[in-house]
Amino acid sequence: MIDPFYNPVVPSHVPADRVHDFNIYAPLQDGMDPYQSVRHIVDSALPDLFWTRNNGGHWVALRSGPIEEIARDPVTFSCKRMLIPDECNFETPWFVPSMADPPEHSGYRAILNPMFSPRKMEARRAEVAELTGQLIDELRPRGECEFMTDFAQQMPVMIFLRLLDLPQEDRPRLIRIAHDLVNPPTGDDARDAGIKRMFDYLRPFVAERLANPGDDVLSQIVNARHQGRPMDEEERIGVASNVLQGGLDTVTAVLGWISKYLAEAPAVRRRLNEQPDRIPAAVEEILRRHPPTTHTRRLAADTRLHGLELRRNDQIAWISAMYNLDEQHCPHAMDVDIDRKRIATFSFGIGTHICLGIFLARMELAVFVKEWLARIPDFSIKPGTTLSYRTGSAIAIDALPLIWPK
Repeated sequence: MIDPFYNPVVPSHVPADRVHDFNIYAPLQDGMDPYQSVRHIVDSALPDLFWTRNNGGHWVALRSGPIEEIARDPVTFSCKRMLIPDECNFETPWFVPSMADPPEHSGYRAILNPMFSPRKMEARRAEVAELTGQLIDELRPRGECEFMTDFAQQMPVMIFLRLLDLPQEDRPRLIRIAHDLVNPPTGDDARDAGIKRMFDYLRPFVAERLANPGDDVLSQIVNARHQGRPMDEEERIGVASNVLQGGLDTVTAVLGWISKYLAEAPAVRRRLNEQPDRIPAAVEEILRRHPPTTHTRRLAADTRLHGLELRRNDQIAWISAMYNLDEQHCPHAMDVDIDRKRIATFSFGIGTHICLGIFLARMELAVFVKEWLARIPDFSIKPGTTLSYRTGSAIAIDALPLIWPK
């Protein structure tokens, strides 16, 4: 992958032995899948922190130790300009609370957390199961599907459109927007165009729910007060966009990885069908092994981390798998063990910016596994398939052709 943002200039405070070119948006090694590629660099002789000249130049936090320190210090490591390269950022952060720091961040989360509480999400389980079952029932008679297009892109969008009370016929439009938002930055400003389309899509709905609120999540967002004051229009749209985007492409990616794993693990499929109470633990472990996200922070002040001087406005990035697949943190990390004792992971983040939709995502994924295995217990990847992968803000399988007995 050619990097149009490659910056050969290394800042004076970066030691020469800490410079190693690595494109965090294109980590693939020849002959390896994305997670084998990440594990390859985690296992390398590279230090826990190094500087890459790719994507404008930034630090990479390679393993669980520095990643956790960064994630638990939102004052020093800011999310306001969380895109790399830096020129991809807007002067006003457009997705809040993801692009907000304390204390503003806590104010936005105080609005949103009750809407996505474990109790609220559990109350939606039957509805999610019904939608999921209907989608699988449409596919089952065919004996095959291209899972990413036919199911993984559809299910999370259907659920979020229901949560926000938006038209189901808008699914194709939102899938295209989500794709643009998580692509790596390119010279054609695809991400900027995706953001504009998301805002343009939501703007009339935000105005309508402000004037005529219902009991849906979008109505609750636009009529909420942030730290005692009404939000302005751009804030309302930014929060709504953040919520909607958060439920689309990352869940789509995880559905693909779960399905790929189960397609290749018939013994695990049988066990989960016989012991459905193990499904939540299995989902957590498969997700630990295949976390899809990439993260970035910007230094709000000079600091020292692992013996290195980091300067204000430096950027630092990592892939979630650099945490989850670190053998120092998780022994036998490349193995999927659904009986593994639960450990901390970066699958949903750590610290202040832990995923808002964690309880919804866990429920969605568990419902999917249960409903799919109940209807299609035996399935496999279509023979002759060579998988390809999309990397960037979310690591995903491009296409996953599955087959099963009719």
